Amino acid sequence: IDPHAEGGGKVTIIGGDDERRLARMCIEITLQQRNNGKVHVDLAALEKRNDLTTIDVPQSCVGFVLGARGATLREFETRFRTFMFFDNETIHGDKKR
Repeated sequence: IDPHAEGGGKVTIIGGDDERRLARMCIEITLQQRNNGKVHVDLAALEKRNDLTTIDVPQSCVGFVLGARGATLREFETRFRTFMFFDNETIHGDKKR
């Protein structure tokens, strides 16, 4: 999806209401990452969802989890059929979410 392409990007999302909302949220997060690298989400709302898990990662391990140019993170996403991202603005002690 290239929202800057002629005519903008277009995605058709199918599924139930909850599935479509989750897919839309994932697409919006991905577009934020691609546009400026910063993700703005309501973590309190995310943590209330029963269809996702947040994990605090020690800052010293973030590079290990990401891998070179995000390769390890993408490998996890592919292997485990999941969507992962770091909230670079929220830091708890020495951990990122």
